[in-house]
Amino acid sequence: MWKRLLETTKKVAAAAPELATRKRPSTSRSPAVSPATAVSPASLLRLKQAAASKKTALPSSLPHALANDGEEEDNSRDFTKEILSILNGPDEAEESGATEALPEESDDDVDAIGNKILDMEWFAGSQPSSMMMHLRKEVAREKKKRYIFKNTESRRFTRLMRMCADKLGTESALEFFGRLGRDTGPKEFNALIRVCLEKARACGDVDSAVEHIFRAYRLFEMMKDRGFQIEEDSYGPFLLYLVDVELLEEFEMFSAFFRDGNPRSCSRIPYYEMLLLIRAQDEESIRELCRSVEDCSDEADYCIAESYMLAFAESNRKMDFVTFLELLDPTKVLGSKYISSIFKYMGRLKLENHAEKLLQKMTSKEYSDVKVSSLIFDYAANIPSIEVEDVISAFNKWQEKFKVAPSVGVYDRIISFCCSSSKISLALDVAECLCKSNPSVPIELLNPIINACEQGYELHMDD
Repeated sequence: MWKRLLETTKKVAAAAPELATRKRPSTSRSPAVSPATAVSPASLLRLKQAAASKKTALPSSLPHALANDGEEEDNSRDFTKEILSILNGPDEAEESGATEALPEESDDDVDAIGNKILDMEWFAGSQPSSMMMHLRKEVAREKKKRYIFKNTESRRFTRLMRMCADKLGTESALEFFGRLGRDTGPKEFNALIRVCLEKARACGDVDSAVEHIFRAYRLFEMMKDRGFQIEEDSYGPFLLYLVDVELLEEFEMFSAFFRDGNPRSCSRIPYYEMLLLIRAQDEESIRELCRSVEDCSDEADYCIAESYMLAFAESNRKMDFVTFLELLDPTKVLGSKYISSIFKYMGRLKLENHAEKLLQKMTSKEYSDVKVSSLIFDYAANIPSIEVEDVISAFNKWQEKFKVAPSVGVYDRIISFCCSSSKISLALDVAECLCKSNPSVPIELLNPIINACEQGYELHMDD
């Protein structure tokens, strides 16, 4: 190999004047080099080491190369081939038996290859034609990275924390992530609390679950100490567990703790309190609570009465639900943040007359068609023991009755509802009907249909 290196070095000296006077590479140079000319880092390192070891022998050899310039003169293409044969290494050449012929290259291509061999760029690359275009691409790429990180990082970390809590315990998991420098927020605390509740539910008796209940309570204390507001997303599942196992004393104790930590929970905790009394079948206490909010003139009493009404609906106590529905001011009911749940409960309890009265008030007060359509679907989709076709029929009937214009958002929900019920053909009919009435329907509306076809392997919709 040293002999070949020396001979090639002679050719470098012979070709040096030609390389020095060669023109500047044009911007139309070939963007890629043939795979046969690829230079591996290992080969390049071997070339540099060989050149360094033979550095002292080069001066005596160069005059000889210049004296025989007429006999051994090669063009730059042959010089490139020789260099590449060394860079490819003798082992590769012997194993392959023969090398592929290089495609015919222009002077600019040879210059580009020479630049790669010398491990440096002789000339600066061409600048982007439009810096603004390049900047826009960079900004779009950065936004995409942030979006992907925002939508995946939190879920991954929450899942990781749940796994660690399952193996190490909740407090050990918090200590572990704290040492890693990871700040623990409400989402992470909620994940750990759910782990405690899952373990508590898995216990055969309440006495065995006390340990996990206490660990969940310790997590709530840590949230409070760190200045986090304990919202319903945190205490709701915990109170529901106490309701399921009918722990009356513990419920009162923890309810007081949550009220003290978050005064806004005072109007929402009565919902869980009523669920507990219904589960315990304590009718006397239920009536006592109902009498306490008969006068709903006060805003606080109204919010508590609304919580009681939702608890009755959740427990399928139809008469109690209707009593509170008639007691409360319809205007306030329509403005409630739980109005969607109220219409779902009315559909489940088949309270068509009450639903019509509320919808009539909404149309008279000029509520948006989008909101009215959404509430109509909430009612129709929750009617028990009804076919999907009947749901759509009821929805269309109420749309015509209240003269509500079709809403793209509601039709999106209808299509998803049909697909979840394996009625893909019906979903296509709904989409076709919507496209005829509204040509500007977004293409994303068909995503549930496509996903349902993929999951059900229904690639041909001939029927």
